[in-house]
Amino acid sequence: MQTFADVDQAIENLSGSTFALEAEEPLLSTLKELTYLLNGNWVVLKPGDKVLYHAAAVFACNYLVTLFKLALDLWLDFGVSAKEATRALSFCLGNSSSTHEENRQSHCHHRCRYNPAN
Repeated sequence: MQTFADVDQAIENLSGSTFALEAEEPLLSTLKELTYLLNGNWVVLKPGDKVLYHAAAVFACNYLVTLFKLALDLWLDFGVSAKEATRALSFCLGNSSSTHEENRQSHCHHRCRYNPAN
């Protein structure tokens, strides 16, 4: 699972991607081996799981991009340049992602939220 704007970016991001596999043996083993050769991860989907898989991708990727654009527009509204806003918000987003991963491992999702320090 990944997002990309063009083919070159897709190829660059291929390593580490998770591939959703829906197949029976012996094809399933072959697909797992290909995933390994691409330095990827895999999950096996049962028939009918594709809707949930793609819905999760929309929430994790498309909605994130939309929310980021809305946040960027807010920064532009209070006079910060697009370049500076993108840098600041990207840094915050990266930290949020890291924090979420750390808290996911300890099952502390309630700590993964913005808390303004006024």
